[in-house]
Amino acid sequence: MLGLGMDILLILSSQSRFLRMLCVILWWPGFTVFIAACKDICLLLHYRNVRELRPWEIFPSDDKEADQQHVKDVYIPSPVSAGSGSGTEKGLGVGGMSFVGKQQGKPSMRTFGPKNDYDDERWYGLYKQRSVWSKVLDKTTPVKNPTLRAMQDRTIFYSVLWGGLLATTLVVGSLIVPPVGIIR
Repeated sequence: MLGLGMDILLILSSQSRFLRMLCVILWWPGFTVFIAACKDICLLLHYRNVRELRPWEIFPSDDKEADQQHVKDVYIPSPVSAGSGSGTEKGLGVGGMSFVGKQQGKPSMRTFGPKNDYDDERWYGLYKQRSVWSKVLDKTTPVKNPTLRAMQDRTIFYSVLWGGLLATTLVVGSLIVPPVGIIR
């Protein structure tokens, strides 16, 4: 918005057209932050290598009995000898992978089955009651997953490129507009 305001003032003035190229200083970072925010990445948190805690991480479940019953789906690679093929003869499944465990989590949070409804969860009500300010200033935790970090780095890189392209396009468009000369 500051870049747009500065550009409008320079168009209305009798200053040189090439002075309008200074608007790129405000437009490029602004578009970069905006595009990254559209992809749900905060640049300040990204450069600090942290992320905000999710609502269910802030308010963990008090139901210890339900937490103990959670058995994750685990895929265990089975050793396949060179002469046995894919391992399907042994009942291991495709590629020698065997499936161990029960369905994960509560029935309401399964991918297939009942509706994924979290309105009854304790954390949902508590998070909804928080003020906007406390949601913005949530606790942070370091990003430990290198794959997630690489994906975020790629998104930031493309945000910088697209921000520069948009800013350059607007500057070129601004240079085409003749000065009005209302403001001296």
